[in-house]
Amino acid sequence: MLFRSPRRLKSIIKETLSESEITRIIQASKNIKEKAILLVLAYSGIRNKSLCDLKLKDLDIGNNSITIRKPKGRTQYVSNIPAIAINILLEYLKMFPRKSEDYLFTTWVRNNKYSTSDIRKFVKVVSKRAGINKRVYVHLFRHSLASNMLHRGANIILIKEQLGHDYIESTMVYLHSFPQRIKSEYEIYKPSYI
Repeated sequence: MLFRSPRRLKSIIKETLSESEITRIIQASKNIKEKAILLVLAYSGIRNKSLCDLKLKDLDIGNNSITIRKPKGRTQYVSNIPAIAINILLEYLKMFPRKSEDYLFTTWVRNNKYSTSDIRKFVKVVSKRAGINKRVYVHLFRHSLASNMLHRGANIILIKEQLGHDYIESTMVYLHSFPQRIKSEYEIYKPSYI
């Protein structure tokens, strides 16, 4: 029998984007394509490389979800997105039709697959356009989704599944990063002895 040693706790998440900051970034998009990319980043918690690898066939319009292939060819998982994001994606697809095997998002000029550096630059530009005065990077959307869901009362298992974490320990970093959530939840569920 193989035993897995306990995973080392990752560092505390110090910086995230609030819901209003993400809203400002989305509103700063100049066109439907920018808006679609930002909505997928904000609502799915997708990683940069996985966003670049996303194909039309990965979009499940009927179930409001995206199948996300993990980097390095490992497994895949399903991430939920809201109907409003699906509607924007449908609007985008009317303007930029795709075949099932085509990448969902491609460059303007040559219709090439985006690179991770393209997406990093894009996020930086739109965040500056929105007037966000902090360092904004692609993975920050992932951290922000988890922390904003946690602040709204989502349980840790839902967040684990949404982010596609293999181990609950990977998701627990969000609970350790926001101890006020544990305190407020304790206040709700504590027994009444006296």
